[in-house]
Amino acid sequence: MWEKYIINLEWIFNTYPSQRSRMEEIAHYTYGFCLEVGANDGWVSWLIKGQNKEVIATDISRASITLAHKRGLDVVCCDVRFLPFQDSRFDCVVAGELLEHLPNMGYALAEIQRVSTSRIILSLPHEFWKGDETHLWNIVWRGVMYSGQKLNYDPNLGFTILIMDKKREDLREH
Repeated sequence: MWEKYIINLEWIFNTYPSQRSRMEEIAHYTYGFCLEVGANDGWVSWLIKGQNKEVIATDISRASITLAHKRGLDVVCCDVRFLPFQDSRFDCVVAGELLEHLPNMGYALAEIQRVSTSRIILSLPHEFWKGDETHLWNIVWRGVMYSGQKLNYDPNLGFTILIMDKKREDLREH
């Protein structure tokens, strides 16, 4: 199924500027050595790389990875539930519009946490996108609170970005 699921992200982001700005925001909050899981054609990884950050793009689809490679990205074809990287390998891991496609997102979250030293960035759609046949979860958000402030919640777009940092003494500088 995933070999057929290739979205032209560049076209979407150029056609809908609000989508592009959401992806640029995600890229802005990355730092250090980054991993993007479920990278599709690598457009977000390309934005991250454009900020002079080191990034590896992964996807389960070989066709998607081929497109990402054409962007000049380092790519790995793999399943997010079984990442072929050592523990704490990346400073930041990005998963955008991925978890809602998985039958059990717990496996993916465990792997994402395992390979991250400090930051995880998730972008999740909510009920606005429930008509997508590949979405196995209808994620309903009614506003998200983090450190007393509402994060990027826009009911018109139907996406929420979560930025999570592991609590560690040596990370309080970030």
